[in-house]
Amino acid sequence: MPFYSIVIPAYNVGPYISECVTSVLDQDDRDFEILVVDDASTDETPRLLAQLAAKDPRVHVITQQANSGRHLARLIGLENARGRWMLFLDGDDQLHEGGLSALRTQLEGEDADLVRFGMSVVPKGSVSHAQARQMEASYNTGEGELSGSAITQATYDDMPGNQSRVLWSVVNLAVSSRLAMAAARLMTRRRLDRLEDAYENFVLSALARKERFATGTIVYDYYWGRGVTGSSRLSPQEQERHCRQIAAVAEAMCALRPADAPESSVSAMELVRTQGWFVGEAARHVSTEMILRLNPADRPQAFLSFARIWGTSIAIGQLNRLIADRAHRCAGQKIGPDDEIFRLADIARTLCLDWYPLPKEFEAVRPRAMGALAKDSRAAHAGTATEGEAPLLSSSSRVSMDPSLLLPPDAVQETRNLDGLLSPFPIAATGEAGEGTDAAHRRTRIGIFCFFNKQGHADRYLEPLLD
Repeated sequence: MPFYSIVIPAYNVGPYISECVTSVLDQDDRDFEILVVDDASTDETPRLLAQLAAKDPRVHVITQQANSGRHLARLIGLENARGRWMLFLDGDDQLHEGGLSALRTQLEGEDADLVRFGMSVVPKGSVSHAQARQMEASYNTGEGELSGSAITQATYDDMPGNQSRVLWSVVNLAVSSRLAMAAARLMTRRRLDRLEDAYENFVLSALARKERFATGTIVYDYYWGRGVTGSSRLSPQEQERHCRQIAAVAEAMCALRPADAPESSVSAMELVRTQGWFVGEAARHVSTEMILRLNPADRPQAFLSFARIWGTSIAIGQLNRLIADRAHRCAGQKIGPDDEIFRLADIARTLCLDWYPLPKEFEAVRPRAMGALAKDSRAAHAGTATEGEAPLLSSSSRVSMDPSLLLPPDAVQETRNLDGLLSPFPIAATGEAGEGTDAAHRRTRIGIFCFFNKQGHADRYLEPLLD
């Protein structure tokens, strides 16, 4: 039995995979096996892996016939691993020189299930050295030992006292074979594409008896800026795909129940609470990405998709968070009617009219722009819309909504809806509690869109989208 099993999911990483595998083969601690799961790559990755495997019998290549995503690729690697300790390495990163021998000194005789080691962040592309150092400090947090529910709380909680939350990640973890096998049996066989490591880390944390921090021992070199960086502009279609992918992770996480993991030391209430925390954090990730990576004109369409997929209450809650954040940032400043805060407020009103009130921070900001808004806002928009063609969201918005997103009620019933998962007890969504309120929310009109005539009056309406 090798001391280490290094699991490497690989998909179209031809420019990096040779250096990645070589960084393991060049380690001075040579008691390991490498399991590379080629996830149906279409570039030169398969050829390079065949060459590496031919040179060293410790390199084992598992070839997927169809692409299944990084989560399932890692899972396949785990199921074929034989080592005492499992490590995960992405195909465009490397192991730190001497990392395995330094880590062994931490693992020998260790009774913890998880050992979280240190990472070096190497800036690539547009990533600056200052950003890399900041990211490195964020990953290399935590000290001492944790046990029981404190392991999940350290990552999936914002309770008072949790000043340095441990980031979810699996590439800076050494996982005992006992825990790895238990987690592999429990993890979903569903494809997960974004934030999949948050789900994997959650399952490992929920099943672990003890976690120890060895963040001063650098084992992993993360090349930040290679592959997807999360900074490029997105189209509404790409953003909707991201939204659905992250919803899939939230659903997989909330599907985990105490009865599924009797060996876990996490209580049922604690498990549900941390699941709810992640749903909120994931929704925050989605909504923040929409602000950072979408053109302003595309945001109404994106938030409508967000509400369809995640539920109206979650979408409105995130909009109100963004409005409140913007209000705090512009406190004491002069703002005009075209400020981002009014665009966000328009989207919030469009999604659900007055069912959900806007945050009090917005009402504090509104008077400072009243002077500008007092001018005829319709006149300010004269000529910006083709008569009888462009639906107007409000008098202070210049953006239009794609009418194709207005689904008939029977189609809406078929869409996934995560409404209710933010409840402290999401299990109540089965109908045990809170059913009346949730049902009322689901019957709420999500928006009414109208065309205006030459006189500026509502002329005809589009079919409302029901949530």
